[in-house]
Amino acid sequence: MSKKIIERKKFLLVVFTAVVFLLGIVPLAEAQEEPQEKVQGEIREEAKEEVQEEVQEEVQEKAQEEDQEKTQEETQKEDKEEIKEEGQEETQEKVQEKARKKPSKKFRGIWDRRNKFRAGLSCFAGSGSEKIEIGETNKGDAVSISGGGGIGGAITLGYDLNPYVEIDLTGEIQHSWLKPRVKNVDVGFNRYPLLSTLKFKIPVLYNAQLKFGSGVGFYIPGDLHIDISKYPDGTNDIIKYNGAIGYHITGEFEYFASRFWSFMLGLKYHNVTYDVDSATVDGVSVPVEIFIDKVRKLNGSGVYFFCTLGWLFQ
Repeated sequence: MSKKIIERKKFLLVVFTAVVFLLGIVPLAEAQEEPQEKVQGEIREEAKEEVQEEVQEEVQEKAQEEDQEKTQEETQKEDKEEIKEEGQEETQEKVQEKARKKPSKKFRGIWDRRNKFRAGLSCFAGSGSEKIEIGETNKGDAVSISGGGGIGGAITLGYDLNPYVEIDLTGEIQHSWLKPRVKNVDVGFNRYPLLSTLKFKIPVLYNAQLKFGSGVGFYIPGDLHIDISKYPDGTNDIIKYNGAIGYHITGEFEYFASRFWSFMLGLKYHNVTYDVDSATVDGVSVPVEIFIDKVRKLNGSGVYFFCTLGWLFQ
């Protein structure tokens, strides 16, 4: 009995020891598993937070970039609008300025010139108001000369004040001769008028206008020479005149070939009288009283038909 009891006690002791061992190992294993799971959970949470932070940073950066792009686009748009507004204001100012300078479209044409210069070259021919008879031809026809008329040329510098008023300064050369021509007789008279003219213009077409004007001038005379020395008892007379002040009136039609060129046709009347200064006969001074009144007071008036090529400054 005692031996069985002893073996049973040993068996119980072994069982007890095994139970105690198991009871100690299981909690220890569970204790070790719990920290590992806790650590893994913390790692996952930290990784998740880092990912979230990165995502947030990317979202913020993208939002900032979009804001910058939007700001740039708005700035560019505002700049364009400002430029457009400035351009519109400048355009409106130009239009208003042009409107102030130009008449209504109903009357506008090439003739609409304001504060602009012009130049012209002219040629003319005409007839004098009074003739001086020098003699007769073999057929009995009177041979005469006039202090006006003849042919000539001119240079003009003009200024268009506005579409309806123009002022001109003109220098002319005029020459008249014996009519009809006689062989071995040389008779002629030259003069050099300097004229100022005020003209009023009337538009008649888009590219044409009528002009009427008048003015005064200083007429510089040359010499009236009458050379009949090639005939028996003939003489060579040279008569000098003083300068004189006269007036003139003009009417003309102007056609504009372009904005730079024009062509004019017209009539001009000069009114002037030259007083004799001195005279020589065959080179010898003689008193002027030996000449007839028409020679001592030479009528230089005449009517001329002229044509002019005009150059229009822009």
